[in-house]
Amino acid sequence: MREAKPTVPGRSSEIDALRSFALAGILFVNIWYFADPYALGGAISPNHSSAADLLTRFTVAALFEAKFYLLFSFLFGYSFVLQERAAIAIGQSPVPRARRRLLGLLLLGLLHGVFLFFGDILLTYALMGLILLATRSLRTSSAVITGSALIGVIGSVVLAVGLGIAATVTGLGITTQLQMIGLAAAVVQACLTVYVDRDRFSVLAVGISTLTAPLLTAGYVSLLLLLFRTKPGARVCSFLAPAGRIALTNYLTQSLVLGLIFTGLGLQLADRLPAVAVAGIAVVIFAAQLVASRILLDHMRTGPAEWVLRRLTYGRQRQAAAGC
Repeated sequence: MREAKPTVPGRSSEIDALRSFALAGILFVNIWYFADPYALGGAISPNHSSAADLLTRFTVAALFEAKFYLLFSFLFGYSFVLQERAAIAIGQSPVPRARRRLLGLLLLGLLHGVFLFFGDILLTYALMGLILLATRSLRTSSAVITGSALIGVIGSVVLAVGLGIAATVTGLGITTQLQMIGLAAAVVQACLTVYVDRDRFSVLAVGISTLTAPLLTAGYVSLLLLLFRTKPGARVCSFLAPAGRIALTNYLTQSLVLGLIFTGLGLQLADRLPAVAVAGIAVVIFAAQLVASRILLDHMRTGPAEWVLRRLTYGRQRQAAAGC
């Protein structure tokens, strides 16, 4: 067993690689909101009705939807802790720095949401970060219990509403499927959203996903960390890490590229391509980002979006990159 070496001093290659992996998952989910005009309404385009199209959408729903924003959330919280430790290590209060960083993230999120993608997540992270800042003194056990309770309560409410909607049409036989967890539950959720009447079961699918997606996300993280500690996995980690180092730049770039491909800003290919082709475009975009990130970091210390966020956070001060 061999642990992956850090790409730069003070950084964890494994964390950067996880960010990169999350970036790929986010791309595979977000691309449908550009490529399929029905996605915003929770439906699938009639043009994606072939067996291959439905299988593609099923795979995305089962393996990607509602899983990777959680991974980004985990990593966001982890970077918050690293930022706090870095400030304390140099004798500074972490609160003013964190506030400036969250404000910068909020501004970037607003710009991203207005000009590139309505599904922006940065603004949400900034607002949740303020709550995290206010509750940072909670003990670890208390934070875990509170977070678990919130997920459980919200997921259970959505699940109950979904069962009610489904029961009015099909009876309660569907409840036998709710005993499965992790990947099995994700498969059920994907079946409900792709192969079954979405109007009847979409809320139920969201409830299942809310309760079980954290399990699958945790499984992804555990498997990847185990992989990264093997010799072949260390090479995979090294290949993924550069894109994760500039995940913010890559996230924003994804929206720009997707807009140029699918909307009136560019080629206007929305609802014109089969689902398999859309998924292929996502693969090509992410592969290009992996290569471009490595090239960029060979010539620059960080990405342009990261530079802007650090400038808003630190002003002219030069700070360590750990946790950014």
